[in-house]
Amino acid sequence: SGNFRLFIGAGSGWHTPDKEFTVCNTGLTVTREIRITDAFSIPLTGSLIFNPRTERLFLVAGITL
Repeated sequence: SGNFRLFIGAGSGWHTPDKEFTVCNTGLTVTREIRITDAFSIPLTGSLIFNPRTERLFLVAGITL
């Protein structure tokens, strides 16, 4: 099974170059379990994150055991 989640975040300080409060990340997170056997699966997570203020794009991936 898969799960999609959209998100948006705002902040100030080190998230924005001018230290003003603004939208500093938007993105999509996808989670999915890869079934290995009937009793064991591996949860995977991936996020694509964009900071519109700094125009930076990030890709984050993770595995939970």
